[in-house]
Amino acid sequence: MMKNIQRFRKTKTNELAGMSKHALMMRMYKEMFKLLDKCEYVMKNRTQYTISEFFSVKSKCLGKVISISSYLADTTDMSADQEVGELFVKMYSHIYVNASEANHKIDIDSVIRAKNMSMKLMDIWASIPDSSRY
Repeated sequence: MMKNIQRFRKTKTNELAGMSKHALMMRMYKEMFKLLDKCEYVMKNRTQYTISEFFSVKSKCLGKVISISSYLADTTDMSADQEVGELFVKMYSHIYVNASEANHKIDIDSVIRAKNMSMKLMDIWASIPDSSRY
């Protein structure tokens, strides 16, 4: 089993090592979206899960979204354009606040707000011209 874990870590590390910074950011945005989508599904279909399963899935998904959005807000590069950087931090904070609220209050509307913002982030990031990507 330990060999499988080590192989998985090497594969993940190698897979990420070849990605551009732009592609890595998009991957984080897609991961947040996927997790929020899963959480929305679980909340809409709550009766199909045991209480333990529901809370496990909800807390894992939202916990990861909270971690990713916090990391993104903390590491946003403000050196190129302060105003644009601040806008991204506001978007990350919006996701963070709504994911936290959804986790605390079990509020599907907060999940949907966070999911919508993650979708907007993907759209904005995808619209950056190739010549401006790093």
